[in-house]
Amino acid sequence: MVEIETKSGPIDLVKHRLMSGGWSIHDVVETIRQGLIGGGKGEVNGQPVEVTALRANSLVENYIDGHAIAEHHLTARAIIAALYVGYAPMQEAKKKSPGEAEPEAIDWGVVLHNCRTLGLSLSDAEAITMPEYAALLHHHNLANEEGEESPPSADDVSAMFLRMERAGIGKIH
Repeated sequence: MVEIETKSGPIDLVKHRLMSGGWSIHDVVETIRQGLIGGGKGEVNGQPVEVTALRANSLVENYIDGHAIAEHHLTARAIIAALYVGYAPMQEAKKKSPGEAEPEAIDWGVVLHNCRTLGLSLSDAEAITMPEYAALLHHHNLANEEGEESPPSADDVSAMFLRMERAGIGKIH
């Protein structure tokens, strides 16, 4: 977090810019670099790789620097959201009972995109209840014409929250 703040300013402002717009190259690149270092692992061409600070620099140079930065914005948003609300795939695995089916992974980038599509800020998204979120999605889907990109259905969201609840992650009201 200190490295991000050194290059991009206070972390809360970086979060605000990534979520609301007006982000800079440093916001995106440093968030991804520090996310790789903090996570200690990444993926290159579908293969998992161990990530050190040196490897993170190499990955950023090869896959982000000199490429269209907007395509990496959602990755940076997902990383900063995980910093604020957590990301606990290891806790999911520990809580799973023997013989229990593994819950589907939740794509936080999609969740954040849906919240943004609905006009929700990160703090609004954290505070909303499951029924409120499902109702917003339902009415958004009803209001949009066929063929336009829209968030998942209320049933999809309910199923996602059920998976989250079973996995012991997320803020379920």
